Amino acid sequence: MRQILFRINMHQPWLPYVEEPTSGLPVIGSIWLLVALFVGWLGWTFYRKRGTKWGPDEHSALSTFGTVTVVALLAPFFLPMATVPVFGYGAMLLLSFWSAGTYGAWRARQQGIPEKLIWDLAITILMSGIVGARIFYLVQKRETVFADVHTVGQFLFTLVNLPDGGIVLYGGVIGGAIAFLAFCRHHKLSVLNIADIVTPSVFLGVGFGRIGCFLNGCCYGDFCDLPWSVQYPHGTNTFDALVMRGFISAADAATPPMHPSQIYSSINGFLIAILTANFFAVRPQVGSVLALGWILYPILRFLEERVRADELGQFDTGLTISQLISLGLGAMGIIFAIYLAFYGQKVTARSKIQSTT
Repeated sequence: MRQILFRINMHQPWLPYVEEPTSGLPVIGSIWLLVALFVGWLGWTFYRKRGTKWGPDEHSALSTFGTVTVVALLAPFFLPMATVPVFGYGAMLLLSFWSAGTYGAWRARQQGIPEKLIWDLAITILMSGIVGARIFYLVQKRETVFADVHTVGQFLFTLVNLPDGGIVLYGGVIGGAIAFLAFCRHHKLSVLNIADIVTPSVFLGVGFGRIGCFLNGCCYGDFCDLPWSVQYPHGTNTFDALVMRGFISAADAATPPMHPSQIYSSINGFLIAILTANFFAVRPQVGSVLALGWILYPILRFLEERVRADELGQFDTGLTISQLISLGLGAMGIIFAIYLAFYGQKVTARSKIQSTT
């Protein structure tokens, strides 16, 4: 795991790549990061616009990028810190959002839906999902999270202290689902057809997002002796959590070998993304792709919880809160699939996109 990927030097923007003498973390001047991003943006734009002329959107984007560059160059005069860390968790969430949005927009274009609409949907789901995921975590872990909170300022800081970890996928699913329904209703879109299009993107995002969990050290697995087990070194989130729970000593160099449960979950996300994407071409009813993902994920998540160690059983059942939710969601997914089989709209050669469904 690597909670911090590298640091950006703000006070010496022209500094080339170096390593911190104490931590060994890479440090790069901010201007070089901007150059790399600019080159990547140019490459992506030329790839997408090959054979066509540039439009006003591209010029607007270039102006925005120039503004960001100017702000980045002036930032060192106003920022007190010499370096800014780039966290692995945040970087993977960004990659998760970009990959899911790009793939979803591409799939939508194949169905005659404007890409801009999918990007608007992606941003709406992202913001609502983060809020839902954070609220779920704060409610579930309230006794631990607010244990040392005594003032209003500490309470407000704790609510938004995402760098310290603390979002739950199922909370994000609930928040994102509410936003998705509201978005489709506002734009008069077929909920089930749009859901079929974006379902693979959701799980693609889960795949990359869980790699971020691995880098951050959250959602860790139980002890094991398998060849692919991992150990978290002293000072990491996982190490500190196990010390707090009394499983290891603070004097230890690393944790015992543990299941890389985050990687299991990442693989599950990628597999479901592949399955649902390929199922779209042969779906019998509108909504069938959503139903497949709705059934598969709770099953795999229930099994994954058996090798995780960051949650305890709830309500004297021996099952974690995620396992209990998985049981409920899995049952709902099966009922939904049965409903579609009997009453769902059959997929025609050209499914109707605009609908009040």
